[in-house]
Amino acid sequence: MFKLSRTATLAAVALLAGCAPVKISVLPAVSYAPAEPVEPGANVQKIFRNIQDALKDRKIETQVVADGSAMAAARMLVNRHAEATGVLPSEGGDMLHDAGIADVGARWMTVSVAYTARIPNGDDLAPLLDKLGPVGASLFVGAAEIPDSLHSKWHYAVVAIPRVVTLGGLTRRWEPSTKITLAGKFLEAVTDPWFALARPDGSLERQALAPAGDGTFTQVIDVPEAVGQYLVEIGARFRGAERVLAAAPVGVGMAVAAWPPHAADFAAANEKDLEKVLVKVASDVRGKPQVESKELADAAKACAIALAEGKDCAPAPANTRLFAFDMAADSLERMVSELVAMPTTRSGLRVETAAFAAAPTKTGQFVVALAFPANAPDSMPAPQTAPVPATPAPDAAPAPAPTEATPAK
Repeated sequence: MFKLSRTATLAAVALLAGCAPVKISVLPAVSYAPAEPVEPGANVQKIFRNIQDALKDRKIETQVVADGSAMAAARMLVNRHAEATGVLPSEGGDMLHDAGIADVGARWMTVSVAYTARIPNGDDLAPLLDKLGPVGASLFVGAAEIPDSLHSKWHYAVVAIPRVVTLGGLTRRWEPSTKITLAGKFLEAVTDPWFALARPDGSLERQALAPAGDGTFTQVIDVPEAVGQYLVEIGARFRGAERVLAAAPVGVGMAVAAWPPHAADFAAANEKDLEKVLVKVASDVRGKPQVESKELADAAKACAIALAEGKDCAPAPANTRLFAFDMAADSLERMVSELVAMPTTRSGLRVETAAFAAAPTKTGQFVVALAFPANAPDSMPAPQTAPVPATPAPDAAPAPAPTEATPAK
């Protein structure tokens, strides 16, 4: 794991006036890099063991690993849950970003249990595990707890990150006309990894990544002169489909604003409704209706159904790009907005034809597939590269240290 300094530090725990619950303060992270892990308390360790046991019952072979960024996000989430008796999906997503989590597969939940029960059990944690997409050798987790003011129950927040790639040097703010060196490491076996940058004007830059044998890579980014909000993306083929693995908003010459804008008039009770919403939101982004293509629609549907059934997505048809996204049913509005804002999706929406398809999973979540022509503007042809070998995350060597921003020549 990276050992980078960051300002996402935990302030001292203070007891508020009267019988108010303990409130834990967490400062927003300055970069999208895994935070230093903190030693979890006894109750949090019990939650981790319950998660490990529940994963074993589901026949998911992965190792639960304490994660500093997930712990920071959990502290933000449990504070909000205790104050408002719940957390909106839009709020939760922003808190994960504030904790420096760029992993697209990150999921979270909040729950309250009876004071005598004390610790969420496997059944309490099932909604979180149901939302997980593909999981590799390690599942990075964090949890936080707060008692309610009457000491009648305990509030918990749990964050789970099926991290495939770690990032370093990706700060949330860049200075115009500088160079940024993004360092990273793939923790799982992937093929055809790539990097993408979306600019405020909608233009895109996509480049293939060339990781070393241990999965480490660096990418030099020439920061544009134009002030605005940009989107960074890392992707690859992983677990049967091409996927966006990490996505993060960064501000050039400005602070990062709320990301992404949320879809309006959203209603999706099943995969058909979800497909209609995706087409509508995509058409709104394009400024004109999406043109239907039976070939693209069939390819996207077949991919979504295969992944929802636990199978691999078939390779994309000739001259076609095909991406898959795992969607949590309880935060579809937020995730649809993120999907449409991503550089990958925006690349597909710049052409006349593109197709979305959705399929339900056994746990009530959704898999969404997006197909579009490979000759789309700014679309990067999939490179033919050797697979990047998996590396054990907990014992992985740190990625190359990022260089500081320097003036571009």
